Amino acid sequence: MTSTLGVKSPDAAAGGPRRLLGVAASAADHPAVFALALVATGAALLSPLWITRYLPAVDLPQHLFLVRVLGELREPGAFFGATYVARPGLTYLTFYYSVAALGRVVGVETAMRLCLSAVVLAYPLALWALASALRRSRWLALLAAPLAFTDNFYWGLVSFHTSVPLVLLSIAAFIRVLEEREPAGWGG
Repeated sequence: MTSTLGVKSPDAAAGGPRRLLGVAASAADHPAVFALALVATGAALLSPLWITRYLPAVDLPQHLFLVRVLGELREPGAFFGATYVARPGLTYLTFYYSVAALGRVVGVETAMRLCLSAVVLAYPLALWALASALRRSRWLALLAAPLAFTDNFYWGLVSFHTSVPLVLLSIAAFIRVLEEREPAGWGG
């Protein structure tokens, strides 16, 4: 079976998850097995963020400082108010203000860990959405796990790191929209 984009369904692919995992098709096709593998992958992705005292990235201390400054600028007589002025730019706008808002509830460092947790967990989930849109095996989503801790994460390029899962989700959504439309409608 082929979609309008010429993509074969996962059932048509020879071997499917068996080829990827080397297990019997009946076990690999069971949703509970995939769910267990996805949870284990998620736990592995979260462990560097939660079991260490210091976040594993070069620029995260600077990001934490700037989030703290943003949070304290609103307070009357704030120490940082004499030196800093909030001028929201586009680079880290969403990340800084999300962490600052969440930081008022759970503390800035925990808020940073929670936001980064969402980002690293988004990698396999976004690739799962893309694999599903392309009618490929959901097991491919697990291959996104190593992408969560590349040099971009290590150097603290949080904006770029956050954008990768969003791009994958956008491509998946675009494919879904293309498949819903009739090919004759594109000609006018």
